[in-house]
Amino acid sequence: MYQAIKLSICIIFYFFNKAIFAIKNPKIFFWVLQRVFWVKKKNSNNPVGGSNQNSSNLLDHIFSECFLYDESWAYLKWINRNENKNITLISNTFHIYSLDKSTPDLHSSFKKNPADYYILLEDQTQLSVHANQFIGEWVKTHGDFKLGYADFDHIVDGKRCSPRFLNNWNETMFFAYDYLGPAVFACKTSIEKVIVPDQSFEELRLKLILWCLERKHKIIHIPRILSHKKTVPIDQENFDEKKAASRLSILKARFPQFKIQKQNDFVSLVPCIEYYSQKVSIIIPTKNNYFKLTNCISSILKKTKHPNFEIIIVNNQSTDKRTLKYFEEIKLSENISVIDYKNDFNFAKINNLSLNNTDGEILCFLNDDIEVIRSGWLSGLLSYAVMQKSGAVGAKLLYKDHSIQHLGVALGINGIQGHKYRHFPQDYPRLEFQVPHEVSSVTAACLVIERKKFNKVGGFDEQFSVAFNDLDLCLRLRKSGYVNILNPQVLLYHDEGSSRGSDFNKKNTKRYLEECDLFLSKWNDMTDPYLNSNLSLANEKLRINTNPL
Repeated sequence: MYQAIKLSICIIFYFFNKAIFAIKNPKIFFWVLQRVFWVKKKNSNNPVGGSNQNSSNLLDHIFSECFLYDESWAYLKWINRNENKNITLISNTFHIYSLDKSTPDLHSSFKKNPADYYILLEDQTQLSVHANQFIGEWVKTHGDFKLGYADFDHIVDGKRCSPRFLNNWNETMFFAYDYLGPAVFACKTSIEKVIVPDQSFEELRLKLILWCLERKHKIIHIPRILSHKKTVPIDQENFDEKKAASRLSILKARFPQFKIQKQNDFVSLVPCIEYYSQKVSIIIPTKNNYFKLTNCISSILKKTKHPNFEIIIVNNQSTDKRTLKYFEEIKLSENISVIDYKNDFNFAKINNLSLNNTDGEILCFLNDDIEVIRSGWLSGLLSYAVMQKSGAVGAKLLYKDHSIQHLGVALGINGIQGHKYRHFPQDYPRLEFQVPHEVSSVTAACLVIERKKFNKVGGFDEQFSVAFNDLDLCLRLRKSGYVNILNPQVLLYHDEGSSRGSDFNKKNTKRYLEECDLFLSKWNDMTDPYLNSNLSLANEKLRINTNPL
């Protein structure tokens, strides 16, 4: 009873807070409404696939748009708590010198100005007044480093705004896009190894990073605002195609296993490892889900360009006559088979046992409520899955209203894990929405992995019959030295929960809580290696954490 009253008070307070926000900001409120209906109209010609805007998600869209404005208030609060009131003064025992992009001769400037650390600073960028202090704090706490980068914001009309709280080092993201921001700092010995006369700013910066990568030096990220761009922030991440082409040509020369490819609005480096001859086994468990299953299979057959694949439908005690009739019809197809699983539903066990009926070198685990949107979806996942360092590879999954259902799983959200940016617009102006990047985990609603890697870590843990089996698999892959990758260029619809229902209904809650306890007993370190510590884990929106670091 007490918990119910507490929850009711929290809900009332939440909507009261939003109402006050709307009253104080009427122009913003009406703009949000206009924006919501404009998006609905625009989606009618959306290349993702038609307008299916659901009125029940209207509040989600309003709150997502309010998030943009609410964030500016949260950032002011963050500055007050993390900079104005939370700086421990220490005496720096080293000297820092800035090599500005406008410096005419970087080599001469480096020789004439000996320092312990150098900061490479782009045009129209100034260092934070606390930069030296925070770098010194980092060195004192974490030890010396070869190369690093930090968060940044913008200064418009004399006011700080639009912070960019960057990912911790994410090599896959860097190969797709240079996300490190306008200030990169390095120790003296690092620069000495790569700096030469007549070298451009961009060349020095990139060669510093490559020098560290080739020697497996850790590239560190300091989660503090250490620089300010004196430019007007833009909705999308700034993309200079000419600058990107120069950068990518240098990267490709060092890493021939990659190729330069234009993906939507980005020119990026993508793997070009041979995978066309490898067979893919697409495994789809199902039970009495005729309409979703037929839609899923049809979209795969119509929009899969990869020449060598098979589909294995795992029938888990279906009784529906239409579904059973469909099984009899579809298994006559050359590359589709239907196998029976006659025990109670256990997602992990179903998928593990189905491997006995497949011979593909690559496995694709797929829910029956998935619908393929774009052709080439499987190739976009395979190109990353066959990389030596890759573990599990996933896609950007959308609800029918084109908002995010899955953009990677992050640790620590809501105490255990959560889907990053759930219900945000699929084209939201943030880098993770557009370029391939490493994540802690991807959902098994669409998960591609090489069979040998899957077997190496022991497959799915069958103790997790419904929840956490994909997260547990991905964490074991990371523990074995692999990285899990999310490719947002691959788009699929996912009608989440239509097959097995919600974890939070009366029937499933007991089982879900037991699996929570099991997962927490197995994995007690819930720190996500990629998330910026300035982002709140209170929910899947990952808004600015206004508490002191």
